[in-house]
Amino acid sequence: MKKHLFQYVLGFTMLASTGLFAQSNAPTSLTGSAAAYNQVNLSWKDNSTNETKFEIERKDFTTFVKVGEVGANVTTYQDKTAAENTTYIYRVRAGFATNFSGYSNEFTVTTPLSPPGNPTGLVAVAQGTSGIKLTWNNGSGSTPVDYQVERGTSSGGPFTLLQTVSYSRTPTITDLSVSGGSQYCYRVRSRNTGGTSGYSTVACATMPLSPTNVKNLVAQAVSSSSIKLTWDRFGKETGISIERRTGQTGNWSQIATTLADGVNIPTMV
Repeated sequence: MKKHLFQYVLGFTMLASTGLFAQSNAPTSLTGSAAAYNQVNLSWKDNSTNETKFEIERKDFTTFVKVGEVGANVTTYQDKTAAENTTYIYRVRAGFATNFSGYSNEFTVTTPLSPPGNPTGLVAVAQGTSGIKLTWNNGSGSTPVDYQVERGTSSGGPFTLLQTVSYSRTPTITDLSVSGGSQYCYRVRSRNTGGTSGYSTVACATMPLSPTNVKNLVAQAVSSSSIKLTWDRFGKETGISIERRTGQTGNWSQIATTLADGVNIPTMV
């Protein structure tokens, strides 16, 4: 009896020392977070003292597969093989000399979308005197939700937010809050739930000056062969064209031009 008892105690001791009774020492408190669209960080509690490693398994469809392992006493893991916008389930077990522990609790996490790529091909073109039209292309990466269009007066900035524009396959807007004779510079970036892209290259355009209507035109005959014209002018026009026709139905034809800043009170005789 004593011999059998000794053998039983000895056998139990050997089994325990080799980890055959390690099932109760499974890792616990497995948790983590999606650190990025392509990375999940995990951590857990180590409940054993003689493990040689921890194996990390992941299920993204129906089957758990091993995605990595760490050494003894290491209780964190970074899964850098994750895909964007995907739900994963993780579990961990301890490895011993001849067997494994049970599995930890399962941890579920969903990775976010990847940020959209930088917009490309930004072009700014003045549309006569009415505004500046902007067009650009979507960058690589995931689909944007919207765009932030920023404006400044020089290519080096500073820039301020002009408008937020909803996603389009062919994005474009027209900036109508512009003034003639001024330069405007633009840059664009894309956004979605995964983050914000970098900026596009800067595109600039200068609005032309709007022609100024001549007001208070007066024609006065000063002799049988000449007529004096006077008018009021406003703005920064670079020239005034004078046209004449005979009667009410004749054709207009240009007879003279004058520089806008040539005289204080423009006249024509």
